[in-house]
Amino acid sequence: MDPLAPLSRRHLDLRRSHLRRRRHWKIARRSWRLVAVGLVAIMTASLVTSAPWVIRGPEQVDVLGNRMLSDDHVRSLLGISYPQSLWKLQPQVIAASLRARGPVAHAEVTRQLLPPKLVVQVTELFPVAVIESTVSAQRAGGNPRAQIGLMDSQGTWIELERYQAMRPIPQLPVLKAIGDYGTIQREWAFIYRWLSLSPVAVQVVDWRNPRSIRLQTELGPVELGTYGRDRWAQQMALLARMRSLPQQLDPRQIDHIDFRDLERPAIQMRSTTLDKGAQQQLKPP
Repeated sequence: MDPLAPLSRRHLDLRRSHLRRRRHWKIARRSWRLVAVGLVAIMTASLVTSAPWVIRGPEQVDVLGNRMLSDDHVRSLLGISYPQSLWKLQPQVIAASLRARGPVAHAEVTRQLLPPKLVVQVTELFPVAVIESTVSAQRAGGNPRAQIGLMDSQGTWIELERYQAMRPIPQLPVLKAIGDYGTIQREWAFIYRWLSLSPVAVQVVDWRNPRSIRLQTELGPVELGTYGRDRWAQQMALLARMRSLPQQLDPRQIDHIDFRDLERPAIQMRSTTLDKGAQQQLKPP
């Protein structure tokens, strides 16, 4: 038979019938697939919204990573009303609420199905110093009055009210910084690293006069003069070498220690009725 010869009418009808059956089968198969997907979706929605996936109370919230904040205090900051469907809770919204309402640097909230619970992982803003500054008060409303806050080791400002709202209320840090917050914050990570390593306890960093920075230490007041990272490192190393000073001199008779001239550190003794005060050059051990 010549392959180029015209096809018979019967042959064409058979081919058309075959193509129609194939088309109908594809449509039917696609329809069944959609029905199956829809049934699975309905069943899944029914399961996830049913009673087993309900958070009935704060005891179904696990808190991880907290050292300063109690579990109950973290739970109280989440802003969740109980009972609550696990699937209606929005983890990102809860995490944002926690960061806004507590001394928390980072929060991550995840759902757990079996057993149903929320898992809250927090990174706290752990305060290391009290900060007395006018800068934040001015930013907040133009009030030049000094504002008291807290700082972590990186200089992040922590609202004192959030800290005091904790139960139980923790003790405030012993270390205090006074001065322009913006200026102190820029250098605080470097400054605090040295302070935390110092064998001589420092209670106050007084930065109100940037040309005459002053420390209050267990050895007495220390005059530092202007700030510079190299100067600060040398001054802190020199202060560490002074830790045995109370064995040589009565700290009550020391007016201040002068580190403004690193080549000639000195001690200014208190005045007496017999003299107007004496200064002796300091020779660190």
